[in-house]
Amino acid sequence: MDPLHSGQNAVGDTFTGTLSAALKVENQVVAPVGSTVEGEVTHVVHSGRLKKPAELSFVLTSLKPRGGKAYSLTTEEYTLKNKSKKKRNIGIIGGGTATAAATGKKEIKLAVEEEVVSTLANAVCLPASK
Repeated sequence: MDPLHSGQNAVGDTFTGTLSAALKVENQVVAPVGSTVEGEVTHVVHSGRLKKPAELSFVLTSLKPRGGKAYSLTTEEYTLKNKSKKKRNIGIIGGGTATAAATGKKEIKLAVEEEVVSTLANAVCLPASK
């Protein structure tokens, strides 16, 4: 999968990835390992320094089985959220604002090799793979 980063991506950005496991329906392979998927970023919140945790959401929009044509699909939104830094910062602020400001931002980074499991939101008709 193309890398995604809450500090760099914006809503509407697209990305591609590949299936790491065959997609099967009733033990019939409909998309083999290595099939291409495409997706779109649907929501981004950049991390703030003190209490604004990063968020990143996306959906998959198409599946192209290896050697076949692309099929449109809709998946449920996949969302990643960092935990709030509010409690942590309260203790730090008590020790000095300069220290709290220096804690920095923590963005969400989804690397190329990371696996994501998405759930179809609507049915899609695919022929059995040969």
